[in-house]
Amino acid sequence: MLDGLQEILFTLRQNKLRTVLTAFGVFWGIFMLVLLLGAGRGMQNGIYEDFGSDVLDFVIFWTGETSLAYHGMAPGRRIIDPAARCGRGPRSPPVARPSGAPRGGPRGARAPRGSRPGIGRGRRA
Repeated sequence: MLDGLQEILFTLRQNKLRTVLTAFGVFWGIFMLVLLLGAGRGMQNGIYEDFGSDVLDFVIFWTGETSLAYHGMAPGRRIIDPAARCGRGPRSPPVARPSGAPRGGPRGARAPRGSRPGIGRGRRA
């Protein structure tokens, strides 16, 4: 054990430039990793703060027709609004909802805050 340590120290003393450059490379790599991870997390937190939960739990559907064939189905298929498909279209009466349930429009639906794990972590009211 002591022999191996002495050999390492001898090699480090003999190759000072290589030792300094290697130490600097390791330091620079760790520094850049921490810097970029921190910048990414800061940007993520800033976006969550700016948009809140509006972007995280809101879905919009557009109706219309498809323009491309898909898995053997022809182009020109009609895209139907999922809310209209189950009777909750713009002309149908509102569906009774339990207290505390979110309000949704005819083309969008909101999930209760915190109902989807991993989305909006740390932003619960």
